[in-house]
Amino acid sequence: MKIRLIKPYVGKEELENIKEVFDRTWLGRGPKVEEFEKTWSKYLDCKNSVALNSGTAALHLALWAYKFPKGKKVLVPAMTFVSTANAALYNNLIPVFVDVKEETLQMDLDDLERKYDEDCVAVIPVHFGGHPVPMDKLMPWAGERNLKVISDCAHCAGGQYKGKKLGTWADIGCFSFEEKKCLATGDGGMVSSNNQELIEKIRGNCQVGMN
Repeated sequence: MKIRLIKPYVGKEELENIKEVFDRTWLGRGPKVEEFEKTWSKYLDCKNSVALNSGTAALHLALWAYKFPKGKKVLVPAMTFVSTANAALYNNLIPVFVDVKEETLQMDLDDLERKYDEDCVAVIPVHFGGHPVPMDKLMPWAGERNLKVISDCAHCAGGQYKGKKLGTWADIGCFSFEEKKCLATGDGGMVSSNNQELIEKIRGNCQVGMN
């Protein structure tokens, strides 16, 4: 017997909105997607967001936007979905695995210090299971070492840490709306940031260069 672990809630309002999209025969990056991007940015209290086909694509393009030199290192937690490490590999970067805390499964900041070296260019904290990484400690640590922080928020859409939405602590936040996530759109992802230049780079390349 198969036991289903998750079942997204789809109510009358959701079904009516889906029907409206199909009736319009504008699938993909239509007006509803633009509305979602603007509403999501307002909800997070950040300047801009770009919707993508997945959280994996969000991580991939977030790293891509920085144009890091080939062979540099990205610090990622040992406990995460494969997309976090794959994002580094997609960009010809090397994932460096950082141990997690036994109590929280969050990135161990002491081991992060041990794994860091001068070839590291970025760190990807993952708020695994919705439990936040202590961003008030991570951000100054990364800033002192000139590391970019790309927050993997696949498990915590809408989550907060010390009164601030997760994803907005970092240089760029990456979200997943796949069916098992807090907010499900069937599939999909989002990148959000106050760095307008980064967002525009990603927007220009989210659909093989088509806007």
